[in-house]
Amino acid sequence: MLFNKLVMRLRKGGPTRTQWGLPKAVRNSLFFDGCDSIFSSHDGSEHRIISTSGVNHHTLYKVCCPEIKAMIDPVAEFERKEDRVVYRVYERDGWGGIDIDKKLNEGLRKGETVVCTPNVISRSTMYRFLTEVA
Repeated sequence: MLFNKLVMRLRKGGPTRTQWGLPKAVRNSLFFDGCDSIFSSHDGSEHRIISTSGVNHHTLYKVCCPEIKAMIDPVAEFERKEDRVVYRVYERDGWGGIDIDKKLNEGLRKGETVVCTPNVISRSTMYRFLTEVA
């Protein structure tokens, strides 16, 4: 069965930045097959997935999401809807974010959550693919 949901802890490029890194393993997965952008469920806006150059060009793509600018520890839920990926972001310790954090931590216990930088888990991007029935 294909995954139709993805939960992720996002790592921003800086405290007031809107840019975050999408791991290449996630971008190159079947979940994103045929999608060059993600769409906000907040306002419907489209955000391109951009190849990086420089230090992280082998491991990350970059995405900008204006919603995370004021967030300290953003988490996101992505849903595959036919030909597009729709996302919603939350503060990790707030409404919506607590549920995503629980799913990531449950995945850690089950070996289903990937931690991109295991030696600094508190600051690492983490992600978990899920199959949820609507």
